Amino acid sequence: MGDAKAWMAKVTELLNRMFQLQYGGASSTKFRWMQGYTDGYIQALIDMGFMPENAMLELIRNERSAFLDSRTEADRIPKAA
Repeated sequence: MGDAKAWMAKVTELLNRMFQLQYGGASSTKFRWMQGYTDGYIQALIDMGFMPENAMLELIRNERSAFLDSRTEADRIPKAA
């Protein structure tokens, strides 16, 4: 099935890039493209049986929380697009 650590590192990288776009004021087009790419990658891992869907959803929640917790107060103020 390949290197599970590498796949998880890729999921974490994709999620963080997506969250940077989402919360960083990127254009809707850039964010939606990254969201679709990330979703497709995650769905492929679920379809291959790499990780159950509930476990993947928990990973996504944890990564989002970690990303948001790492931001400063100034970062949390939405930027104009």
